Amino acid sequence: MSSRTGDDWFELLAELVGHPSPRVRLQAHRLLRAGDRGRYLSSTLGLLDDPDPNIQRTAIRAVSHAKYEPAVAPLIARLAHERDPLHRELVAALRRLGPLAEDALVRAAREARPDRRRYFEDVLTAIAADVAAAEPPEDAEEDD
Repeated sequence: MSSRTGDDWFELLAELVGHPSPRVRLQAHRLLRAGDRGRYLSSTLGLLDDPDPNIQRTAIRAVSHAKYEPAVAPLIARLAHERDPLHRELVAALRRLGPLAEDALVRAAREARPDRRRYFEDVLTAIAADVAAAEPPEDAEEDD
């Protein structure tokens, strides 16, 4: 591996993200950060379904902090599973994505079974509150 450089090195790392060993997957993912952002984030999408919940958590945080729009659909797909051990992490990630996730959440809520709709609506409400808290009041006047 030490003889690999440049693009060959990052191609090898992208392959190792799918390695059977969790330690190898996580280390390869960390090393990919130094390369192309697009390759890193697309490799991170593959880790959203990793068997190790800690690696899943890392992937969820990475794509949400990066505001990576292709991650919205896979995150929303997992949101309806109430027994998902990373449910809180998913909600936090969608809140970080904020307005990027709103349209997809509205669509998911509209298409969801009535008993699952509240998961999507709760996140939409939280995003709306986050956006409202970040905006200054319109009627605030400056003191002269």
